[in-house]
Amino acid sequence: MKHLILAAILLSVVAFVAVGCKSTETKELQPQTICPVEGAPINKAMFHDCKKAGVRIYACCEDCVKAIAADPEKHIKILEEKGQKPVSIP
Repeated sequence: MKHLILAAILLSVVAFVAVGCKSTETKELQPQTICPVEGAPINKAMFHDCKKAGVRIYACCEDCVKAIAADPEKHIKILEEKGQKPVSIP
Protein backbone atom coordinates (compact mmCIF):
# COMPACT_ATOMS: atom_id res chain seq x y z
CA MET A 1 0.00 0.00 0.00
CA LYS A 2 2.86 2.37 0.83
CA HIS A 3 4.37 1.73 -2.59
CA LEU A 4 1.09 2.55 -4.29
CA ILE A 5 0.76 5.86 -2.42
CA LEU A 6 4.40 6.71 -3.09
CA ALA A 7 3.97 5.93 -6.80
CA ALA A 8 0.84 8.13 -6.97
CA ILE A 9 2.65 11.03 -5.30
CA LEU A 10 5.66 10.62 -7.58
CA LEU A 11 3.43 10.54 -10.66
CA SER A 12 1.63 13.70 -9.49
CA VAL A 13 4.92 15.52 -8.99
CA VAL A 14 6.20 14.47 -12.41
CA ALA A 15 2.95 15.58 -14.08
CA PHE A 16 3.04 18.92 -12.24
CA VAL A 17 6.65 19.56 -13.28
CA ALA A 18 5.93 18.55 -16.89
CA VAL A 19 3.00 20.96 -17.11
CA GLY A 20 5.05 23.73 -15.50
CA CYS A 21 7.86 23.26 -18.02
CA LYS A 22 5.69 23.99 -21.04
CA SER A 23 6.52 27.27 -22.69
CA THR A 24 3.98 29.99 -22.03
CA GLU A 25 5.61 32.17 -24.66
CA THR A 26 3.29 32.84 -27.59
CA LYS A 27 4.75 33.75 -30.92
CA GLU A 28 3.51 37.09 -32.23
CA LEU A 29 2.00 36.78 -35.67
CA GLN A 30 3.42 38.99 -38.42
CA PRO A 31 1.33 40.81 -41.05
CA GLN A 32 0.46 38.69 -44.08
CA THR A 33 3.02 38.65 -46.89
CA ILE A 34 2.31 35.29 -48.54
CA CYS A 35 -0.70 33.74 -50.24
CA PRO A 36 -2.12 30.98 -48.00
CA VAL A 37 -2.98 28.88 -51.07
CA GLU A 38 0.19 29.01 -53.18
CA GLY A 39 2.75 30.41 -50.74
CA ALA A 40 3.67 33.11 -53.28
CA PRO A 41 3.99 36.82 -52.44
CA ILE A 42 0.60 38.53 -52.11
CA ASN A 43 -0.91 40.95 -54.61
CA LYS A 44 -2.76 43.60 -52.57
CA ALA A 45 -5.26 44.03 -55.41
CA MET A 46 -6.35 40.40 -54.88
CA PHE A 47 -8.20 39.63 -51.64
CA HIS A 48 -11.25 38.13 -49.96
CA ASP A 49 -12.99 39.94 -47.11
CA CYS A 50 -14.18 37.39 -44.57
CA LYS A 51 -16.95 39.29 -42.80
CA LYS A 52 -17.51 36.47 -40.30
CA ALA A 53 -13.93 36.75 -38.99
CA GLY A 54 -13.65 40.47 -39.78
CA VAL A 55 -10.43 40.05 -41.77
CA ARG A 56 -9.09 40.60 -45.26
CA ILE A 57 -7.11 37.69 -46.67
CA TYR A 58 -4.79 38.60 -49.53
CA ALA A 59 -3.92 36.22 -52.36
CA CYS A 60 -1.49 36.09 -55.26
CA CYS A 61 -4.07 35.60 -58.03
CA GLU A 62 -7.80 35.37 -58.76
CA ASP A 63 -7.84 31.56 -58.57
CA CYS A 64 -6.47 31.75 -55.04
CA VAL A 65 -9.08 34.36 -54.09
CA LYS A 66 -11.75 31.84 -55.13
CA ALA A 67 -10.11 29.09 -53.06
CA ILE A 68 -9.92 31.39 -50.02
CA ALA A 69 -13.57 32.45 -50.45
CA ALA A 70 -14.63 28.78 -50.45
CA ASP A 71 -13.08 28.16 -47.00
CA PRO A 72 -11.69 31.31 -45.36
CA GLU A 73 -11.26 29.76 -41.90
CA LYS A 74 -8.99 27.08 -43.35
CA HIS A 75 -6.79 29.72 -44.95
CA ILE A 76 -6.68 31.88 -41.83
CA LYS A 77 -5.40 28.82 -39.96
CA ILE A 78 -2.77 28.18 -42.66
CA LEU A 79 -1.51 31.75 -42.29
CA GLU A 80 -1.35 31.41 -38.49
CA GLU A 81 0.61 28.17 -38.82
CA LYS A 82 3.11 30.10 -40.97
CA GLY A 83 3.35 32.84 -38.33
CA GLN A 84 1.26 35.37 -40.23
CA LYS A 85 -2.14 37.00 -39.76
CA PRO A 86 -4.63 38.63 -42.10
CA VAL A 87 -5.44 42.31 -41.61
CA SER A 88 -8.73 43.66 -40.30
CA ILE A 89 -11.23 44.68 -42.96
CA PRO A 90 -10.69 48.41 -43.55
